[in-house]
Amino acid sequence: MFRSAVWVAFGFAVAATLTATFALGVGLSLLAQIWPAAGRSLLAAAVVEVGVYTALALALVRAFQSSTTPLSSAFGLTRVSPRLLLFGALLGLALHGPADFVEAVVEGFFPYPDAVLVARAERLLPPSSAERVGLFVLVAGFVPLIEELFFRGALFGILSRALAETSTLLVTSLCFTLSHAEPRSWPALSLVALVLGGLRAASGSLLPGILLHAGFNATTLAMIFAHPANAFARSAPSWPLASAGLLLCMGLSLGVWQQRAARAE
Repeated sequence: MFRSAVWVAFGFAVAATLTATFALGVGLSLLAQIWPAAGRSLLAAAVVEVGVYTALALALVRAFQSSTTPLSSAFGLTRVSPRLLLFGALLGLALHGPADFVEAVVEGFFPYPDAVLVARAERLLPPSSAERVGLFVLVAGFVPLIEELFFRGALFGILSRALAETSTLLVTSLCFTLSHAEPRSWPALSLVALVLGGLRAASGSLLPGILLHAGFNATTLAMIFAHPANAFARSAPSWPLASAGLLLCMGLSLGVWQQRAARAE
């Protein structure tokens, strides 16, 4: 019976993720028919993603949560201590060291074609300052918020009814990773997803994870905007940055779990 519940929950999570991915693809295709440049615009993709994930997250909550449950509770938007919020934001910065190292190692074995690097750089570096500001607001603000509301808000809350905490963390992390189209990014994304899921489970709130996700995305864009050549460059693994980031992540994670233990007493 337990195994059946696990597989049903896993199938439900995968189906919800595939629905979001399919809807995102359809939305981008329709937008590209109206505005051909949208197919190459990360700004347009971010706008469509925000709309798709918002609609699906609300649909999931309304379908599987009691109508009397406040949206804040359904999504896990519960208050936490300022210390946990700070830990989440700092984890978003610290995770770059280990995640970038993993991505650089994978890229060494499976290098991106030059055309892919050029296309990615063009998407990350819009020609006008106004577009860059808009991209930063969306990618570092709205996209992290909406993705967290979907994966570790609505989906995490629904799955936690049928699965143990660890299983819920793993399933939502897998779905989040697979929702991104580039397989070469999956190892690094899975690391970020596991930390996000662990933070959600340990804090009991979505808020620290939103700050982590926003901080991670903001740091990525800030480094690219400050050094545009980085968008075209092939990164090399950096042991010092990875080690420093990993140690900081371990220290911050320990602080998060200590806060959890203190709340449980």
